[in-house]
Amino acid sequence: MTRPIKYKFFGLKDNSPLASRTTIWTGSIIGIFLYIHLKSFFIPSRFATVKVSNYALVMQAFSNPWYDMFYLVALLVARLSSAAWISIGIPNTRASE
Repeated sequence: MTRPIKYKFFGLKDNSPLASRTTIWTGSIIGIFLYIHLKSFFIPSRFATVKVSNYALVMQAFSNPWYDMFYLVALLVARLSSAAWISIGIPNTRASE
């Protein structure tokens, strides 16, 4: 015997916001960004045996156009990620409306 009333279809796009569907990707990009940022700037400026100026580190890193593109994309993702704002204590005003 079949069910007389059809099941409702759960459409993920209809029932969850874009931010929650893409959390794994935005979190991964932010994590990779932090790793590359720390490896490129923080560690060499703090723990290098030969001191290099921060200006030289920035000039060396941003002379690569691929690094520039990744940095801009990662900053955009961080800006749009609501989890990034919540983690530093800024409430998500869009969710409370």
